[in-house]
Amino acid sequence: MKRVLSLCSVGALAAVMVVSGAFAWFRARDAVTNHLEGNQFTDGSVSLVEVFTPPETWQPGQSVTKQAAVANNGMSEALVRVSFTEAASLYGSIFYTGTPYQTGDNIMPQFFNPKGILGNSEWKDPAAVFGENVSGIPANVTVRVKEVKGAQGESSYGFVAWSDITAEPFIGRAQAVTATFKVSGNALTVSGVLYWGNTGKTYDGGPKVDWTVNKPASALTSLATPVVKFGFDDPSGLEAQAPQAGKWWYNKADGWFYYIGLLPPGDMTPLLLKSLSMSNDSREAGMYYDLTLKMEALQPLQAALTASGQGWGLDPSSPLMTALKPFYK
Repeated sequence: MKRVLSLCSVGALAAVMVVSGAFAWFRARDAVTNHLEGNQFTDGSVSLVEVFTPPETWQPGQSVTKQAAVANNGMSEALVRVSFTEAASLYGSIFYTGTPYQTGDNIMPQFFNPKGILGNSEWKDPAAVFGENVSGIPANVTVRVKEVKGAQGESSYGFVAWSDITAEPFIGRAQAVTATFKVSGNALTVSGVLYWGNTGKTYDGGPKVDWTVNKPASALTSLATPVVKFGFDDPSGLEAQAPQAGKWWYNKADGWFYYIGLLPPGDMTPLLLKSLSMSNDSREAGMYYDLTLKMEALQPLQAALTASGQGWGLDPSSPLMTALKPFYK
């Protein structure tokens, strides 16, 4: 099973039967986007289950809910494992002309949250302040103005502008806009409208780091960036010298987390993850981070666990196989 965190696309699901020699077993895989509930396999067997609450702006020191486990909705017992793929990118800010973000743009929008402005009655529509004497505001740009009276009764004005995004994958969000605002008498003229973006490639979360390839020595810290910290539900058994029954265990040899036990039909594993956090000393403004969870499930057969290729290729003499021995045939 496989899951993705861009805060991104819906994952794919598949189930295949693998036959080799005189034995056969079922193998299942799953992929699910981090901000959606886990999709089910077409045969209704095993899937990732996730609760993810993405913040509009992830702040240093902030912890966000990221619960992940594996559920068995099939008819047979299963052994399961989960691994990660990460991506972290930093972008430099630029201003650019043209239209707001469009699907496939090579410039990442600089997001803007207008809730605080819209919820404050002191920030008004320019027409409410300058009447019909307003010009130069593009149809896709929203401007709000705040009037401040000086000690002698003179007026000064503050302006803020943004543009609602109407293209995937950021529909429903807004991007920052900069412009020149000129007040002359009782008239406002807006010019030099620029959309604020981040340089970089088309949004894809940046270079991806696959734990099954890079195999981090520790499971507790992000491989893509030292800023991100994983909040595992029960870290006590993850890096224990010997795997413990009923707990998740991280295998440094292959980059997978293994649940040490059978997953019965209609049951769910304990949580693997419960949260993600950004370190308090983070200065990573403009960082974009994706976390993809992938899952695999096998029938509890020794041949399936040790076979290479379509199996898991585990060493028969490893502590992991010893810990799983009560749960396979």
